[in-house]
Amino acid sequence: MYSDEIYQTSLARAQAGLQLLRKLLPLMSPVGRYAGWEPEEGRTLGELLSAAARSSESTLLLCAYGQLWDAEVVSRSVFEGTLKFAYLLQSQETFKQRHQEYAHELFQIQRVKDHRKAGELLRALGDPQDA
Repeated sequence: MYSDEIYQTSLARAQAGLQLLRKLLPLMSPVGRYAGWEPEEGRTLGELLSAAARSSESTLLLCAYGQLWDAEVVSRSVFEGTLKFAYLLQSQETFKQRHQEYAHELFQIQRVKDHRKAGELLRALGDPQDA
C-alpha cells in the first residue's frame, strides 16, 4: 500500500493538474466559437473536446486517490480523443472531408462491425427459436 507521504504527494500533484487543466480549458473557446463551423461540425468538435476534458479530470481524480490502473485506462481515451481532435483540425482545406469521414463514414463502418458481431453471437447460440 502507499505511504502517507506518497498519498499526499499524489493528491497534491493531481490537484495541481486539475487546477492547470481548468485554467487551460478556456483557451479552447476560440475553436468552439469559430463562426465557420457548420452546426454539425461544431457539435462534433464540442462533444469530442468535452469528452476529453471530462476524462482528463477523471484521470487526475483517480490518480489523486491511488487508482493508477483505472487512471491509465481512462487516459487512453483522452489520448485517442486528443489525436482525433488534432486530426480533424489538421488542415482547414481538408477539414470538411475529415469531418465527413469521422462523423459519418466511421460510424457506418462501426455499425457493420456491430452487425457482424451480433451475427456471430446468434450463430454461436444455435437455433434462435429454441427456448
